[in-house]
This record gives sequence, C-alpha cells and structure tokens, in this order.
Amino acid sequence: MKMINQSGNMILTWGGKRKLILEVKDVMLITYQLLDVESIEMDSKDIIRREDKENRVSFTFTPLRVGMYKFLIFGMPKPKQKGKWRLPLLASYLIDCKFTRQIYDEDFPPPQVKIPEKEEPPEPEKKDKRKIKIAFLR
Repeated sequence: MKMINQSGNMILTWGGKRKLILEVKDVMLITYQLLDVESIEMDSKDIIRREDKENRVSFTFTPLRVGMYKFLIFGMPKPKQKGKWRLPLLASYLIDCKFTRQIYDEDFPPPQVKIPEKEEPPEPEKKDKRKIKIAFLR
C-alpha cells in the first residue's frame, strides 16, 4: 500500500474537500474509523466518502465543523477463506480543520433536511342544520 497524494500523517484543511488516495497492489479489505478530539467515534457517513477504482482507494473528507479529528485506516489483503477477520491498523491521520464552508457541489449533494410542513389551523366545526324525521311505530 502506498500513499499517492499525502506525505505526512497530518491532513490540514481550510474548508472544502480534501482527498487522500491510496494505491494498493492486491485486492484488500479496508475499513476506516473517525474519532473526534475526545476519542469518541463519530458517524462518518456525511464526513468521509470512499471510492474504489481499480488499484486505488480514495477517501474524500468534508468536515462539518472546525476542530481536530483522528482518521484510522484498517486493512489486510483479501483472504481466500471466508470468515471474521480482525483487521490490523494500516495508517493513522490527524485531520486539522481550520475552517468550514457550507458550499455544496454536485459531487457532494447537501444533506437531505426534512422541512416541517406548516400546520394548518383546524377548521371551525360547521353546524349542519339537518332535518330529523321521527317515525312512530304503531
């Protein structure tokens, strides 16, 4: 495994996106984990996007807030046998986000926020004037 566009273990971002590209020789099982400053695992769905193309794995970071993050990459060559595997740590990065931008582009659509619908005021009860027929049975 070789880093293509990163020389050190610190990734600095001033807002926007930052891309990390790994080049692998063989097919690998790779997973990652994102931690905040207090070493609490974060949900990385909105922050990190992973793309696999041929022998390259690229991670694109879009931090949501200013701060420092720890990015861990785990992996191993894909085994021939099926089963549960404990993946060793391959790399550890410190992501230092100095500034964030809320500019969205077509690669990263904005998060889908459900806009609450305006509640319609209840309609006043209509008093229907109905004629009631009373029938008497004899």
